[in-house]
Amino acid sequence: CPVMLNPQGDVRANCRGVSPKVFYPETAIGWVEALAICDVCEIKLECREWAHEQREEFGIWGGETERTRRKTQTTSDR
Repeated sequence: CPVMLNPQGDVRANCRGVSPKVFYPETAIGWVEALAICDVCEIKLECREWAHEQREEFGIWGGETERTRRKTQTTSDR
């Protein structure tokens, strides 16, 4: 997996040019908007994998919410 310190720096990223704040939403509409951007992203799986490897606790990464990542990590830790 490539180093994904800033997925927006990848020309294939659908989030390129989008404010990073979008991926740390505070409203239901914000969650929907962020997930929609990730949904059609070419590097979604790479981004998600990076977030898991880094144990990223906050925000939406690779179309996955914080809650989903926590559940997946807890399951894989067993």
